[in-house]
Amino acid sequence: PGALSLGTPQTLTCGACGQVSETPAPVRQRLEAAASLLAREEKATRQLAGRARSAALDGRRGRRLFTVVAVLVLLPTALATLAAGGLLLGQEVPSYSLFAFACLPLAATALTLVFTGRFVSASHEALATASAAQAPDRPGEPARCRVCGAPLESGSPGIARCGFCAADNVVTPAALARTVHLSIADLARLEADVLAAARAVGSAAKRASLALVLSGVLAPVVAVGVTVGVALALAAVPVGISETNRYALVATPLGPCVARVTAYRDHVRLSYGGEKGLAPEDRPDGSGLSPLDAGTLVGKTVRLAGNPADTGRVVKVTGTLLGTDAVVVERPGGGTFTHEPAGLCFPVNP
Repeated sequence: PGALSLGTPQTLTCGACGQVSETPAPVRQRLEAAASLLAREEKATRQLAGRARSAALDGRRGRRLFTVVAVLVLLPTALATLAAGGLLLGQEVPSYSLFAFACLPLAATALTLVFTGRFVSASHEALATASAAQAPDRPGEPARCRVCGAPLESGSPGIARCGFCAADNVVTPAALARTVHLSIADLARLEADVLAAARAVGSAAKRASLALVLSGVLAPVVAVGVTVGVALALAAVPVGISETNRYALVATPLGPCVARVTAYRDHVRLSYGGEKGLAPEDRPDGSGLSPLDAGTLVGKTVRLAGNPADTGRVVKVTGTLLGTDAVVVERPGGGTFTHEPAGLCFPVNP
């Protein structure tokens, strides 16, 4: 066994006894052809720069950066979950099912970060392996370039740039420990192997950078997607009208409208499903309100508070697995729309 070097194609050194001999012509020709091919490749593709340099030298820096990204992504979701818990569990009748649904974005974000965290660790390890120099055959000898096999001289701490092909090599003890195995050269595809080694560090660096971007971008997107998907699925399953939801008919500037009545421990809130023109209202208690059973809306003509021109006749009222109620309204010209009871108003007689 002996180490091949594109920098010295004329000689071969025995890895066992150190004897130097002339390289056989077919092997020399292959080495020279690979060296010529490598010379035409851009040197920057086999060099480490910026964040990739730090990640290849010390994977802990990458893990610390991922931890910062994870905290920045999780913090807003956790605060929103706490706020939802305060609202939903602070009611007179706590809504545990809706609180469990409100925890879904936090759970989806955390789970996504776990998987992307593994991707980050694997990507940084792949970068460290791709940029590691070949360990010396015998103690005391220099490490060899991962691309061309030339002996390496000491450079900046932990990094040695090959004097023949200008490839950056990580020469830390941990990196060299990964490459103690003997690499067998396949002369039939030597050029392809050399090019693959030259481009490996660039590909690994891109994956390492992409992993951090994914962790910051993918987690919120997945959380929103999962939440919306589950909400649509639960809202599409009809169940009986909820017995815990309370409604009242309230005189508003837009006419008599249905409000949802939410009783907290120290006040009562009237809300209108976010409809324009009807802001939520807080009252000390529920006295003076006209209670309304959502089921009595069937057969009534209603209109949307935010769009008075959108009117129709209520044909069905159902509940959903989310604990909300859904009113199906049939438009006069055909077609239907669905809305919760809150925010529906009765037409004002001219």
